[in-house]
Amino acid sequence: MICHPVNFRSLSKKKQEKLLPIMPERFLEICPAAASQRRWEKFWKRLHTFEWKKHKDFKALHHFNFGSHVPMHDTKTSLRGFRCHLCLSPVDSRQFLYHLYTECRCSKVLWDKLNIQAPMNLNSMLAPLNTTYENLRNLNWYVDTVRQVYSSRRREATGGTVLQPLLNRHLKKALERSKMRTS
Repeated sequence: MICHPVNFRSLSKKKQEKLLPIMPERFLEICPAAASQRRWEKFWKRLHTFEWKKHKDFKALHHFNFGSHVPMHDTKTSLRGFRCHLCLSPVDSRQFLYHLYTECRCSKVLWDKLNIQAPMNLNSMLAPLNTTYENLRNLNWYVDTVRQVYSSRRREATGGTVLQPLLNRHLKKALERSKMRTS
């Protein structure tokens, strides 16, 4: 046996490297343009590299690309009278994720405040082609802020409070709070 670092690599790691990359099924149904296996392999590799080298945690973006870091999932059947808690517009609950990350006015305000160059759509968020550190950090910040603000508004609504439209200054404050938490 030759004393070489390759011989000491974990067998489970070798097995894991042969597996297909993790790709969220529901998001890929909504956005089939992001279904390229090569794209996902490149994204996961870059994300892990930045997490390791920069010692930064991209937890929100990481879980979002698993398909789990969202304020609410689409429903199987349509709910009558369902509204987005951010923009207060009526939404088909079966298409909620598409609305929140593509059409929602409040999500768009947050996206613009972060100066993300790509257009606001799921194709820009799922395994993004722009894998620079700055872009991944801003996407992590965006995903975390949208989830926090939406969850907060949903708690207010279930507490009996009538929701008022969100002002841009409220969104800016939420972005600043999220920045402190993710920095």
